[in-house]
Amino acid sequence: MKKLLISILSLLIFVAARAEDKTGGIIDRDFMVDAFHIGATIFLLYLCFNFILELLQRNLDHRIKSRAIAAGSSETMVSRLLARQKKDVRRGALAWICVLLAIGLGLSIINFTMPFGLHSVAIMAFSIGAGLLAFYLISGRQRGSSQTGDDYNQ
Repeated sequence: MKKLLISILSLLIFVAARAEDKTGGIIDRDFMVDAFHIGATIFLLYLCFNFILELLQRNLDHRIKSRAIAAGSSETMVSRLLARQKKDVRRGALAWICVLLAIGLGLSIINFTMPFGLHSVAIMAFSIGAGLLAFYLISGRQRGSSQTGDDYNQ
């Protein structure tokens, strides 16, 4: 959480330092292109490092499992100890779909309500909030219909 806060504050400081006495204002085409390039670079680095970490984790899990089995432990016990928590892939995909659709809708609305300003930020905030609300409502409906009385006792 501290890293996220520091990153956001440093970004805001860079934006404030960019505030020059220009007639174009803070929304400068060069600045937006640079911000896009920086964001894309950070995203690609995140993907690469996540991939490397996943490979390392799988390799180390395999080595630990093979050594534990060689030491005489049962395979089922070792599998339970090294079991990963399964993520609900469909739920994660649904969350991303709802949020990205809401962002696309918000950007479309902003495009029709030129010029950019504070109302653009409000439109994006409300559209992302609406996307998260849609995800909450859809996932709650799916979870309620998929559960039976036996699932509550487990």
